[in-house]
Amino acid sequence: MARRRWSGNGWVYLLVGLMLLYNIFLDDEGGERRPRVEMLPPEDVTEGDVIPGPSPVDPNVVVEALPPRNSQGTAFAISRDGLWLTARHVADGCDALVLANTRGFTSYIVKQAVIHPRADVALLITGGRTMPLKMGESIFRQGQAGYHFGFPAGNPTAVDSRLLGRSVLRTRGFRSGREPSLSWAEKRRVPERAGALGGLSGGPTLDDEGSIIGVAVAASRRRGRVESAAPASIRTVLKGYEDRLRGQDFELTGENLGQVEQDLRNRGSVMRVFCRVS
Repeated sequence: MARRRWSGNGWVYLLVGLMLLYNIFLDDEGGERRPRVEMLPPEDVTEGDVIPGPSPVDPNVVVEALPPRNSQGTAFAISRDGLWLTARHVADGCDALVLANTRGFTSYIVKQAVIHPRADVALLITGGRTMPLKMGESIFRQGQAGYHFGFPAGNPTAVDSRLLGRSVLRTRGFRSGREPSLSWAEKRRVPERAGALGGLSGGPTLDDEGSIIGVAVAASRRRGRVESAAPASIRTVLKGYEDRLRGQDFELTGENLGQVEQDLRNRGSVMRVFCRVS
């Protein structure tokens, strides 16, 4: 069972007022707590084949975990009444958490964070009405499209990628562990910009029907790879909340990627997460 952690909120009103100055808390990786990633190449899989379940021989992705600190990431709505998914390392260890849109006009105080005990996934609970995304199927094919949305270095960004295969995320440093994940090869970004993808963590990975098939949990320093949490990890942290999940399908392609990214931000389905550590 996931353990539950309550965040304080005495600092929140000051943080919201200073939100546009968030860069003072960020480093050149966009405030990501786990920027150092060593990618090991995945095994070759014939294009179009169904990818089998997690295996002990899946390739490793090594991640260096940093201690909790003031930082920012991404979260996305999965219910109409304030349930959000994000990455564990975005939310764990925070004294308070706030979700905010890009202009700082809409914000939610996180009342509770449900932290996965082993995997890099967390459930955030807020008040208010939200516009959710829909959970998708967990059958994957090598080479299938995946679309990631978030705020690398605080900048709204969408990433068009293709699935390489399953992997094992090995975390070392402040926190250690192993968990199943999925490796995606970046095809392009909207808008097109160079740089690391720190800050994308916690954002949704969607299929071409706009359904959730993962949570972004790591990206390589060199451009080209995104890791997403395995569906089994997401199901674990959502246990007991299934009847509150809502959302609807929508078409998502490389051609409309920019418009979808803007729509998700405008309706508040994907938002920035600000972590405060005393």
